[in-house]
Amino acid sequence: NPPLKPTRQDFNLSQQTLNTPMTKTSLLLLLSYLVITSAFSQNEKHLLIKGKVRSETEQLMYVTLGIVNENIGTISGQTGYFELKIPNRLINKKLTVSHVGYETGHFRLDSLTQLDAVDISLRESAVELEDVVITADGLKPITKTYGIVRKYDSFAWIQDGDAGSEIVTLIQPKEEIFLEYVAVNVYNMDKQEFTLLLNLYSRDEDTGLPSGQLLKKQMIINSNKKKGWLEVNLKEQQLLLAEPFFVGFQWTNMDDPVPMVGVKPGKSDESLLRTQAFGEWQQQYIWNIKAVGFEYK
Repeated sequence: NPPLKPTRQDFNLSQQTLNTPMTKTSLLLLLSYLVITSAFSQNEKHLLIKGKVRSETEQLMYVTLGIVNENIGTISGQTGYFELKIPNRLINKKLTVSHVGYETGHFRLDSLTQLDAVDISLRESAVELEDVVITADGLKPITKTYGIVRKYDSFAWIQDGDAGSEIVTLIQPKEEIFLEYVAVNVYNMDKQEFTLLLNLYSRDEDTGLPSGQLLKKQMIINSNKKKGWLEVNLKEQQLLLAEPFFVGFQWTNMDDPVPMVGVKPGKSDESLLRTQAFGEWQQQYIWNIKAVGFEYK
């Protein structure tokens, strides 16, 4: 299945594909392959890990957990509680637990599965919010916008994803930029309440993929915005960035995956998605995400 909910244009393309001549033998082989693949997936044995993630002093909201690059992951609830099904074949892997402002933890799965309920504690990171001092005598602040500025009329969301699914877009400032806000173009037909997490990642020099977290404090977005740019103010984060970085929006719940996000058909290594927390990054559409800040000249 494609990882995104098809738009009307996608349905038209799918219909054209179905009208393409295909022999009965080819169709039967395809259906047989799908049935066999589904059967193997359903019969695979799993272990259930459940419990809570907290800091040394308090509960943590929306903690990201998963097995890196195995497409097994989730996000905890508001109290830190989580449940995660792990295939038996991954028992020798490690569970990665991440939360903005805390040190990332790595825990052996074979030890966690021996517990009825796990209690994971994360250590607060030593990084603190510091005032950014900009010396700009004789210079003027110039507003700069990067990313996809024009709003698209086509919308999509991640299909068949779990809590922790995420989309990112690469931002490449030409000069050092003081980040003011980031925004994503959304469409929420029924104006339902939704919760997203904002992430800012550095770009790995070797892979070109999202890497270390740049935010100093978790950013939780609660909104019922119907349509247009959903802006997230970042002035308090005091971020002065000169190197390329990714802006990401992550779903805390995929049971009713709103909002939809503006997209442009086409694939790019600057616009990515993953269907699980810590899953593999994929190319699908170009996401309607932008970043706005000040440069001094």
